Parts: sequence; C-alpha cells; structure tokens
Amino acid sequence: MVCWARATGHVTSEAGRLFRYGSLQDLRTSRAGSPGGFFAERTTLYVKFSDGLSPSRHVVHAARLDQAFVLDGVSFVGIDNVEIRHYGGAAPGVGVLLRNCLECVVHKTRIHEVQRAGVWVEGGERGRIEDNEIWDTSIAEWTWHQTNLSSADNHGIFFDGLGSRGFIIRRNHVWGLFDGIAPCGSTPDRVANDAASRPARIRETGRSVATSRPRPAAAAGPPPGRASPRSGP
Repeated sequence: MVCWARATGHVTSEAGRLFRYGSLQDLRTSRAGSPGGFFAERTTLYVKFSDGLSPSRHVVHAARLDQAFVLDGVSFVGIDNVEIRHYGGAAPGVGVLLRNCLECVVHKTRIHEVQRAGVWVEGGERGRIEDNEIWDTSIAEWTWHQTNLSSADNHGIFFDGLGSRGFIIRRNHVWGLFDGIAPCGSTPDRVANDAASRPARIRETGRSVATSRPRPAAAAGPPPGRASPRSGP
C-alpha cells in the first residue's frame, strides 16, 4: 500500500505495465497475471507483483498527469522527436491530443506506456502522423477477455470520428497495444473523412485496425466516460 498525492489510473514498472483492477479483492486474486496489478482508491495505491516481492523491490511509475501535449484549435504546430511515457491520471491517458487543429504534425516521436492512446484525434484537417514509434508492454501477455473493455483496451492512433478530414498516417511503428490504429471513432465501420493510411508496421496487437469505437471500461476499473480525454486541460 502506498499513499499517493493524487488519483492515478495508470501504473507501470521496470517489468512492464500493471493491470488495473476494479477492487482490492480482484487485485488479491490477480487473474490477469504477470507482471502484476494495482488498485487505486482516491489517493491510496495498492500494488501487487506476481513474483511475490514487495513493491519496494521494484521500480514503480504511477501516472499523475492525463496528457503530455494538448493542441486545441491551433494551426501549423509540430511535435517532433520527443519521448512521451507514463500518462493516465484521473482521466484516460493520452500522449498527444489533437483537437480541431489545422495542418499539425506528430513526427518521429516515441510514445509508450500511456493508458489510453498514443495519439488521439478529434476533428481537424490535413494533419500528419508519421514516422512515430508507439508501444506498450504486458498487454500482449494478458488474455483478450481480461484486456477487452478494460483500461488496457488502448490504441496507438485513435480518431474520434468528429469530422476529421485529410489526415495522413504513414510509416509509423505500432506494437504491443490492444489496437493498432482506430480510424473510425464513434461511427462504426466508417473511416475518418479523407484519411490516408500509408505503409506502417503494426505487430503484437489485439487488432491491427479497429473498426468500432471503444466502449467504457467495465470491471477493470472506473469507466472513463465517453472514453475521451476531454476532461483534461
């Protein structure tokens, strides 16, 4: 048990991402398996590792912030060659949130072990998401039934489906997440308007391309509402 300064919804360790459980009893049983799991109750964090060692014997990263970059209604802004990791506090964690942006670029950026999505797009026009590496840990080792609809039901690149137009997604390497690219957002079986997805490497994911919007997480933890990072800044 650790007393934490603020709520968290995402915890990782040197052994990989920890599974988020919805109750202390579920954490005790640790059905998801290795490397372990956590349960957060207000500002108290409970952590259990499958190797039986005390959390003090491990390196633990508990997310405090919800998003690394939020570009909201801006034009001609680029995020280039940075590393983003360990986001997901009170709201679903996102590496880069693009909301109603014009010709913004995410390029050669390494995004890993964020709770909900590497890049999340809401509206906007003519953006480019290219040459990035987006990955997660542990999820490939957990069963599909444990991760589906949990906080680990995450995405490399996600489009909300709210009128995004003219985006180019190319030469990205996405691996180890539940979904690789989710281009259709809130409109099942419909790709964001005029989006072009060029060659990409997608591996070790539950689905390479998701064709329906994620539903709220169920038993694995508090539901993230409409599964959108809007509650952030």
